Amino acid sequence: MSIIPVRLFLVFKAKTDILIWPRLWATRQSLESIKNSLAMNLLPDRPTQLNSQPTSATLANGSSLCLACGLCCTGVLHPHAGLAPGETELAQSLGLTVEPLEEPSHFCLPCPLHLNHRCSVYTALRPRVCGDYRCSLLNKLLAGEISLAQGLQIVGRAHDLLAEVSAHLPPGLTFAHFRPEEAPVGPGDDPGRLLAIVKLARYLQKHFDSAGHTASGGPG
Repeated sequence: MSIIPVRLFLVFKAKTDILIWPRLWATRQSLESIKNSLAMNLLPDRPTQLNSQPTSATLANGSSLCLACGLCCTGVLHPHAGLAPGETELAQSLGLTVEPLEEPSHFCLPCPLHLNHRCSVYTALRPRVCGDYRCSLLNKLLAGEISLAQGLQIVGRAHDLLAEVSAHLPPGLTFAHFRPEEAPVGPGDDPGRLLAIVKLARYLQKHFDSAGHTASGGPG
């Protein structure tokens, strides 16, 4: 190998190290700042205050939005869902993985009852959190801040970003199993995967983050 190609290689490597690794480090910092808001229980402790009681038509729109979305069921938004006192046996009878077995407990996500992109027990007896939980996007719909069409558009974009992440994941793994806080940054890591995860995580944080939100009688 001549001296010139070697020099060109060394210059290229140096520029690559200067340009790529700072971006990967910044990406990791972004993941660290996002993870706390995504890894939360589905039973937050402060109630949401809506300006007015949702109408029956608005609640119907809420159900339509929830059925089209399903991100809270698939483990994309949260790793687990809290159970109310006395619901452990119900959860187990539905085939949900309950941890710990003593109360208070929760069941793990993704939910095995979420089939073909929809809840298979939507109109049946299920844990209270499944119907009570309201993400930020649903609260905006119920408060009249956005229309159903706008909500569905946001959900569609979230699904697109999730598909981008899935394309970078190892076979058999989903975003729910490869959470942002576990995403490594190292010499063998995939920059495209990291950037896709950050894009999705930021989008979820902006439109779905439910920190401080809970409700009773929700349409979900």
